[in-house]
Amino acid sequence: MPNDQIHITALSPGWRARLDWYLASCGQGFNAGMIGRDRLHDVAALEALSDVELSGLGLERADIPALVFADLFGVPTPDDAGDA
Repeated sequence: MPNDQIHITALSPGWRARLDWYLASCGQGFNAGMIGRDRLHDVAALEALSDVELSGLGLERADIPALVFADLFGVPTPDDAGDA
């Protein structure tokens, strides 16, 4: 079994609450813990960016969960805004 204990120390305050809230609001009837763990590295990589770096990507911290899980929930991301 892979070691899924991830210790993250340099992330912005509130990242876990944003992730938990997003998963709870989108996913009725799925294992949020398992799915969240599978993508935690992606969340951590984005959370580790500065606000300036995120802005350069067209993102805010609040956008990170939707971006990382967009393929599962079909929630529009900032990149989708230009497609309408």
